[in-house]
Amino acid sequence: MLVTVPRRFFYLRRIRQLRRYDDYDTLYTLIRALIPSRLDYCNSLFACSSQSTLHRLQRVQDAAARLLCDASARTHAPPLLKQLHWLPVSSRIHFKLPVRTYWLNLYSAKIVERI
Repeated sequence: MLVTVPRRFFYLRRIRQLRRYDDYDTLYTLIRALIPSRLDYCNSLFACSSQSTLHRLQRVQDAAARLLCDASARTHAPPLLKQLHWLPVSSRIHFKLPVRTYWLNLYSAKIVERI
């Protein structure tokens, strides 16, 4: 977690520099590959994190949404997240954990049936 937030802001600054050279679809692909995927990487660890840790992760997601929607830094982020169909970080964590548990149970049952 200590490295995740500063590194994501670094990637966002680099993508911001590329914004005038690329179209929306390319920016969307870059941001989706570098920001939410890494925020989802350790969901099980973030589930028991403090509010301050989740707030830092939320700031990264908000900055990514502002960059993608070409909004100013003072723009309220939740409407942008809704427009992009992104859940807030805490909701993502609480959504992804049961989904992954379901798929783990489903596939482990199929593997046991084959044995």
